[in-house]
Amino acid sequence: EIVRIEDGFYVGKSLGGVPKAAANKGADCISFDQDNNRYPCIIEPWDGGDEGEVKVVSEKRLDVGTPLTFNLQDFSLEGDRIEMRALDDLAGCASIMAGLIELNNEPVKTDIFGIFTRAEEVGLVGAGLISTEQTIPTNCIVVSVETSSVIPGVEQGMGPVIRTGDASYTFDAGAEQILALAKNTLMSQDQNFKCQRQLMAAGSCEATAFAVNGYSTTGVAFPLGNWHNATTKIPDPDGSIGMENISLNDFLNGTDLIYTSARMDHTGSASPVKERLKEVQERLKNRLNRLI
Repeated sequence: EIVRIEDGFYVGKSLGGVPKAAANKGADCISFDQDNNRYPCIIEPWDGGDEGEVKVVSEKRLDVGTPLTFNLQDFSLEGDRIEMRALDDLAGCASIMAGLIELNNEPVKTDIFGIFTRAEEVGLVGAGLISTEQTIPTNCIVVSVETSSVIPGVEQGMGPVIRTGDASYTFDAGAEQILALAKNTLMSQDQNFKCQRQLMAAGSCEATAFAVNGYSTTGVAFPLGNWHNATTKIPDPDGSIGMENISLNDFLNGTDLIYTSARMDHTGSASPVKERLKEVQERLKNRLNRLI
């Protein structure tokens, strides 16, 4: 955003994880006014500024606090690939909304809350306030839904990721069982349903804010390419800027996972892992009994 005017030019500063290549090489951007009108501008490298500061060249007058973003396409869908300037975290918001719409058409007995928070990137601000103030009951199971950068062991197109934790915190195994039960239900109904499970440690998500304030948490993540618009890595000064991308099928399967988990009976203590171990134990007991 624009932070000040100095020597006749605008000074912009990156907020959150902005690719270092943008400050190192410059980039085409757009600014927004209060009516959401867009105006082209350019950011240029500036050795005289503080860390993360750049020159901003714009024919449109810019006030301090004016937001800037990369001048990339809003939305593109081709085959199984969704591309947007900002999928993180619009994909998560869209998935939550889709799940709520379906649940409204087929109501459930369980209380379901859809929570949309602000300022995640600069410190989980909205999620931290909601969890600290206990805006929702403390006996809620919180499922963080978002995109998360592709990491080793995770592939786009292989399904949404049941997230066991993030860069800051390990989530709750009991909460995860609801997603595991929903996954098994969907796999029994559709042999093409895919789902992954992984500790997504590239960044932190809202579940951590709830976890440290006493909530039982788990997460669903859509594997994200070009995280934060970096075509290589965010700290890479020689990289470039590109649209974020996810798999359409991952998104659809993730939405089904959220909807199905919301419809599960949460009162029982059934666990797919517990049931699988129980089957093994019973089988071995039967073998031993036959030997006696």
